[in-house]
Amino acid sequence: MTDLTQLASLVQRLEAAVSKLESGSGSASSGPSNHPITSMIIEVADSLSALVTLSAKIGPETVKMVENYQKNLKAFAKIAAWPFKFSAVPPEVLKSSLAPLIKKFPLPPRGKQDNTFKALEAAADFFLMMGEAVPFDFLKEQSGTVEYFNNRVRLATDIECGKEWAALLTKANKSFIDAVEQYYKSDRLRFTGKAAYAPESDVTEVKAEVKPEPKVEAAPVKAAVAAPVKKAPKKEYNAVRKCHFLENIENETVEITADLGQSVQVFNCKNLTLCVNNKSNMISITKCENCTIALDTNISQIDVIQCKKVSVQVKKVAPTFNIEASETIKLYLSNASLNAEILVFKSAEIVVVEFEDENEKKWAVPTHFVTKFVNGKMHTEVVDNGNE
Repeated sequence: MTDLTQLASLVQRLEAAVSKLESGSGSASSGPSNHPITSMIIEVADSLSALVTLSAKIGPETVKMVENYQKNLKAFAKIAAWPFKFSAVPPEVLKSSLAPLIKKFPLPPRGKQDNTFKALEAAADFFLMMGEAVPFDFLKEQSGTVEYFNNRVRLATDIECGKEWAALLTKANKSFIDAVEQYYKSDRLRFTGKAAYAPESDVTEVKAEVKPEPKVEAAPVKAAVAAPVKKAPKKEYNAVRKCHFLENIENETVEITADLGQSVQVFNCKNLTLCVNNKSNMISITKCENCTIALDTNISQIDVIQCKKVSVQVKKVAPTFNIEASETIKLYLSNASLNAEILVFKSAEIVVVEFEDENEKKWAVPTHFVTKFVNGKMHTEVVDNGNE
């Protein structure tokens, strides 16, 4: 009888301990769930129910993908408020909560569902903000990637509800970005110092405004300008994301081999020569200058964003280029890739070079247009740019 009494007592103590953990900081699902950002993200997730219903008109795989994204968005809402309680999300929370959210799902057979999958997969990359100290610009750029594929859905002739489907995802995407922008710092997604949601142990991170004492005016002294902090170079492969990362690299030549399905992200590099062997998935080149990227085959798209003086050479095939807010970009295309789509937004001096042609023909991508009303309708034409 004594053993049973001791066992019952032990069970009660264990239950009390578990309850304490779940209400404190040790549980991945705890955190400050009363923070407004949690309910805002859940509201975004709930809005996707209409997208689930509409996806049935596209295909069952798209339905499952939207349902999975909706479920993951609600799970993410539980940890989204962690930075308001702690300076960083505890590693055990990231391991148990974040990893399943960024799991990549196989694309469906080629067809009208391709771009719906790619748009949703790009949206799911928003979750990475919790595990990495990324600039807020990352979310905006990623949002642009979502809209790139979303526009393809919108314009698809074989998807009757494409415009409506794309509009719903655009609205959810914008609501998510607005929620994050409202409650996080605009430069780093870190603890924002809101005392109302910080425990006593972390309130010290919230610095009260201290008014300086009056000072006697003195001769002005020129303040020393602090030297910019040089970020450490990064060259690594992330198996979870299936992505090669190259960041903050200067004056180097790097060669990597990308297996089918692996992506490449190049960020903030100068005077870099990069050779990408084999077949790569998406290649993203962001905030780079005086760089040359040579690749064999790309099966998805190549993004060039906020870059200057960047050359991209395709030895075999690349289907799509997306160039945004960049200048002096040269695309050296093989004969096999001359039918590639080139999307340009807020960019200048984009040149295509047929490097396999004996004369290496060069073509300037139009960036100047003239718009006028013709018969009551707006009509836009390309200004002659002197191409052959």
